[in-house]
Amino acid sequence: MIVKLFVLTYKEKSIKRDLMRSLIIFFLFFLLPSLAFCEKIIIKLRPDTTVEAVLGEVMAKKKYLSNNIYVVQIKKGVDVSKIISHLRGDPRVIYVESIKKGRFKGFDTLETVFSIEGGDYEGQWYLEMMEVQPCWYLSKGQGIVIGLIDSGVDYNASDIQGRILSGYDFGDDDNDPFDLNGHGTMMAHIMVAEKNGYGIAGIAPQAIILPIKINPGGEDTFETDRLVEAIFYAVGHRVSVINLSLVLEEYSEAVRDAIDYALFQGIVVIAAAGNDGLSKVSFPASYEPVISVGSVDGDGTVSLTSNYGMGLDLVAPSGLPGIYTIGLNETVYLARGTSLSAAMVSAICADMLGANDGLTPSDLFNFLKATASHPLVWEILSGYGLVNAKRAVQKALGLPVGEEIPYLSLNLISLFYPFLPYPYFTFDIYQYQYIWIDALRASPAPVDIYLEIFYPDGRSAFLTYGRDGLAQLREERLPLMRGCVFDDLEDFIPVMFLAFSPYDEAMKADMPSGSYVWRMEIIGNGESIEEYLQTFYLFNHY
Repeated sequence: MIVKLFVLTYKEKSIKRDLMRSLIIFFLFFLLPSLAFCEKIIIKLRPDTTVEAVLGEVMAKKKYLSNNIYVVQIKKGVDVSKIISHLRGDPRVIYVESIKKGRFKGFDTLETVFSIEGGDYEGQWYLEMMEVQPCWYLSKGQGIVIGLIDSGVDYNASDIQGRILSGYDFGDDDNDPFDLNGHGTMMAHIMVAEKNGYGIAGIAPQAIILPIKINPGGEDTFETDRLVEAIFYAVGHRVSVINLSLVLEEYSEAVRDAIDYALFQGIVVIAAAGNDGLSKVSFPASYEPVISVGSVDGDGTVSLTSNYGMGLDLVAPSGLPGIYTIGLNETVYLARGTSLSAAMVSAICADMLGANDGLTPSDLFNFLKATASHPLVWEILSGYGLVNAKRAVQKALGLPVGEEIPYLSLNLISLFYPFLPYPYFTFDIYQYQYIWIDALRASPAPVDIYLEIFYPDGRSAFLTYGRDGLAQLREERLPLMRGCVFDDLEDFIPVMFLAFSPYDEAMKADMPSGSYVWRMEIIGNGESIEEYLQTFYLFNHY
């Protein structure tokens, strides 16, 4: 009986096992294909055709992106590779490709830091290496919009509040690009964090971020159709810079097409070279019109993890000993990698455009290349060399490159007293610097500028800058007009405001620290022209 029972039990188990195998085979070969998700392709058509005419019965769903580019879902059970092969021979199709994968986090997070405090940019060794602080006296990227195509941004972070526009989340298809990953938030802080003595200071602290999220949820990967859509979105929202701190697994014709469209619209595109330590620059950084950026360590040597070779344009200091940046929940990280390098160069481009918004993408690249610390020719490990913010902005303004920039150590306080016959300004100064005077809608007449300075020690100085008015110290003509900046009065550079630097003659020598008062009068053809000035104020880049 026991034996019979054992045999019966064995037979039951055998039957159950065979039945399970049959169910698995049925699921794998029959049921699973019918449950599979529709695969997507990106296709660009000639203007005289439609996606329905080309794909017909195999199309399940379509989405129009821009410039005759579509994302198409293919019906279940259809061999997508065969469809792509067939479409590549169709004369109505410009290109077609499968959806490809990309990723953000090509850098290593070295450690989490609880906080950084202090106004001396503790831990931000890269600012000095690129001469960023002197650059701020010329430009902070004021008003320039950077399209950050990434994992979104934590727009509640205190250091970047007020610098973030409303963007879009293409990864989840909603209008809330809040960062659930952290990568995009780190890039945003590198670029635009407020210089407030806490945390870190961004390289372009007066620039603005348009956050465009392309990953689903908090994932580290994304698909190329989301990236293409994001680039077109950035162009449509009139950004000046597009930052791509990301890499794709392989070349994408659709991404190249979208980048070409951005460049045609006058938008500069910067991308990370990648962090595989290989002699191959990752795409899209490898695409020639894109400014590709690698990484160097604090001692100036190329980072071991930074990609190099043909297609590398510049390097920025984002290697060892690591870069402080701020991620989700205002957590401070010590990180490294070419994602950070790309963000640095994007911010420097914003500084250059803040100084001269007429620069083209070619101008920006040529000026970065010409002012970098570089060898005489392109070099395989570092391209054209280490970017230099101060020199690049000087080049953008047409100023002598490399010249020292005098600066003010405290914020300028400007006060206008409308009840007085002349404008008065008060400010504290601890080092001589260039003072810029902004005059909008000024009279085109030749003018005199009368300036009386009251020193903290009781002394006063009276200066006249004359051109055919009442002042007699100079004989040259000075037409006061919108669009001229005068660095002293012998030379002028065409930009969008009028300015001069009276310290060249009055205050470089023997300047006591403390509060100063200015009394100013502008006279044109013997009459005051203050009534012609819509705005007249004194300001300072610090």
